Amino acid sequence: HFYVRVPALGSPPRCPPGFSRRAADLAVVQSAMRLPASALGVGLGSLLPLAREGPAERRRRRRRLRAVRTLSFGTAALLAWRSVQAWGFVTGASVQGAGSATASGAASARGGRTRLARQFFGDSKDYEAEEQARLEAFKYPEDQMWKVSGDGSKIREVYEGARNPGSVFFSIFQPGASIGFLIVGLSTLLLENGYPAIVDVSAWTKEAFPYLRPGMDTAWFPQGMFLTFYGLFGTFIFGPFQWWLMLFNKGKGCAEFDNKNKSLSIVKDDELISEVPFENIDTVVFEWSNTGLGARTIYLLLKDDNGRIDFMSPNGEYSKQVMEKKASVLSDFLKKELVVVE
Repeated sequence: HFYVRVPALGSPPRCPPGFSRRAADLAVVQSAMRLPASALGVGLGSLLPLAREGPAERRRRRRRLRAVRTLSFGTAALLAWRSVQAWGFVTGASVQGAGSATASGAASARGGRTRLARQFFGDSKDYEAEEQARLEAFKYPEDQMWKVSGDGSKIREVYEGARNPGSVFFSIFQPGASIGFLIVGLSTLLLENGYPAIVDVSAWTKEAFPYLRPGMDTAWFPQGMFLTFYGLFGTFIFGPFQWWLMLFNKGKGCAEFDNKNKSLSIVKDDELISEVPFENIDTVVFEWSNTGLGARTIYLLLKDDNGRIDFMSPNGEYSKQVMEKKASVLSDFLKKELVVVE
């Protein structure tokens, strides 16, 4: 091994006789690697792989670096152009294929920008129409709009009936709460007359339902009487009525506008409630109260002051824009005047 003494940092090494310049450089790097962990040793040590590669390896390394830079720049430019296409805004001077040169020239003559259909790399898909369709679906949910037949000759307002998640929950919760009120109310009467409370009949019920025992400050009059009345009403009257509505799904039906027969048919519980010809309908009225206390509905006014027809679902809770859309569609379908009441 040959070692070259470095006289001072930054001064060029002196090459002994018989040494080539490359060998001297390599010796400098090797000697620097023997130094302690200092800035000089670490800095020169990182140059060791570069000092060992030949001219051909350097050329290959430069070509790889140029290829990586070119690929990175091309990818960044492609992503930037795709972002511009995604927004659909291009300058009037841009060319979108052979068929769009005239349109781009006209746009540049106007000095403005032109809105083009979004196309990605030759894709003929109309993304503008898709976005518009998604926006329409968001503003006007399909389950809240009219149900239209396949041929477009009929539109319906569907009545879901009394069976829905809310009615199922209350038909279970309300009778249970009513039974609890009845037990507490009757227990106040029993305790005042020297009898044990209803939950005290066994050790198990006393431990399992301690909240059904009335407190010390609960008297029969008036708390016990009110609890008993509510418990009797909810358990034996309102509770069975709720179950009857839910089990038979009362109120299920629809209001159907038939353009072939030119008539409105309202059906509930498999019975025809009303049938009105289109010729008897005067106007379509959309009424909306901004306070929330008034009516928010669509109804029909009959000719010759024969009254009105309320056909909207009582369970429907629609936004104003949905109601406006439904009223407009119905007015066009019936070819009747639309009146807005606010």
